[in-house]
Amino acid sequence: MLALITCYFNPCGYEAPLANYWRFRQAVEPAPLVTVELSYNETFVIPGSMRVHGVRANQILWQKERLLNLAIERLPEKYDRVAWLDNDILFLDPDWYCVTEDALDRWPVVQMFSNCHWLDRFSRIEKSRPGSATIESYLGAGSDKSHPGFAWAARREDIARWGGLFDQDVTGSGDAWMTHGFFREYDTPMTQQASPGLRRAALAWCERFQRSGGTVGHVVGDLLHLYHGSYQSRGYWERFLIQRDHKFDPATDIKTAPNGAWMWATPKPGLHTAVAANFAGRKEDS
Repeated sequence: MLALITCYFNPCGYEAPLANYWRFRQAVEPAPLVTVELSYNETFVIPGSMRVHGVRANQILWQKERLLNLAIERLPEKYDRVAWLDNDILFLDPDWYCVTEDALDRWPVVQMFSNCHWLDRFSRIEKSRPGSATIESYLGAGSDKSHPGFAWAARREDIARWGGLFDQDVTGSGDAWMTHGFFREYDTPMTQQASPGLRRAALAWCERFQRSGGTVGHVVGDLLHLYHGSYQSRGYWERFLIQRDHKFDPATDIKTAPNGAWMWATPKPGLHTAVAANFAGRKEDS
């Protein structure tokens, strides 16, 4: 049975992501959805969420894949398939859940759409891209060839063979790194501009995926990405380069906190400040 998981953490308290979450949640019902919520101020806004009590002083970093891995670990055993979803998307095919289940009978991992469309503040489509699995390529951050994220699903036993989702890029490129592994793209702008420590960790994950015998498919269908600030304000490539500029090494610079999320493990105030500043720079309510 397929479970849906998503995570919600909003250190700047933007309004748009929460509004998008509720649109997403209503749209996926009645499919089984688990939401992991990380709060830095003891205020939780998602009823029934899996709550993670964060510490603002040392946990303002990209936590998405780390939180998703916590959800996977705690899912009831009856769920043998897992879909990890961003909660700012809407599937246009009403049969997306059943079609994804069928696709997982054929492939161990699937991207749950073939084309995605970004909406502007007026709900008009401002750009469209194929999913990376549709063209079997991504080429890394800074590429506009395809989109590596939004919605993936896999067999739970295969996720275990990978060692979980890749969660060690604290600048927010976990989807992109996993897509590198899915399509064996190891010489890209991302791999070239990654710090040595991050490159080692990411390529080790990619090798585990390949050893698992993983093959990748996709679901035919479109999805919409809901607006929460301009695409330009995300600064994806600039955000990614933070790790290079501060010589980030996940083996030493982060560790698992008692709450299960990441926390900083080394005194690198420049790195910590740059990562935290990225959230404010996203301007998701403008």
